[in-house]
Amino acid sequence: MTVANVHMKDVASTHRTSAGSCRRRSRECDELSDNMMTTGELAEYLGLSTKTIYRNKHRLPTHRVGRGYRFRRSEIDRWLETCRENPGLL
Repeated sequence: MTVANVHMKDVASTHRTSAGSCRRRSRECDELSDNMMTTGELAEYLGLSTKTIYRNKHRLPTHRVGRGYRFRRSEIDRWLETCRENPGLL
């Protein structure tokens, strides 16, 4: 068995372990994902187009996940309240 094969087996077993641990904590993972919205979900939540969300993402509280963006519902609600109190922030 070569070193490359051993290394790939270690990587595969680590990957299974990390995925399994998320399954064991599925409630925690579900709670986190319930609070996070994709760009499409946020657009629907705010009644805007996804294009508008992308154009204004620098103004919104965002979290970068890989190549995409996620938005925490509680942060968006707080941001909306701040914008209502101070309309000049938009």
